[in-house]
Amino acid sequence: MEHFLSFIKPHIINVLLHREMVIDNLTGFYLRGYFMERLREEFDLSRRYNLDLSVIMIDVDNFRRVNEFGHPEGDRVLREIADIFRFNLRKSDIAGRYGGEELILILPKTDGKEALKIAHQLRGEIEREFAFGRPYQITVSVGVSSLELCSPTSIEELIEQADTAEITAKQTGKNKVVAAWDLS
Repeated sequence: MEHFLSFIKPHIINVLLHREMVIDNLTGFYLRGYFMERLREEFDLSRRYNLDLSVIMIDVDNFRRVNEFGHPEGDRVLREIADIFRFNLRKSDIAGRYGGEELILILPKTDGKEALKIAHQLRGEIEREFAFGRPYQITVSVGVSSLELCSPTSIEELIEQADTAEITAKQTGKNKVVAAWDLS
């Protein structure tokens, strides 16, 4: 048994270290660096096989108000939003933590119209989940981009298109979804 343990212990340590490097321990989503690698892989596959690919950028509205109740409360909100995503997304969808309260999703083999439906569903679920029983309201502003409808030349451009749409959602009233292809 000791021989077996001495053999697998380094492998277990490597797995745990890899997890620390790629997974955000608050949300369980990929950290930005590894998320970008995954997006590049999906982008290349989509281009090679003429498949669509969509990105959804989500930013929590008025998050500073939540943190006024303490950073542990802000952490709790982010964990609950991550749980909503896990419950509503497909196994093939890829979630990442892009920044503080900004989350990002890759929807492989998903056209923009379907991604827009998913974005509306997620926004609504979050609004309903946080509607009662708290001294603050949680809503999200969401931007959606897709290969077919936005024609980006790089993953950076695909993200920028979703980000611009999300910023537009925030600047035009918050708690809404904006499609990048409607902005051009």
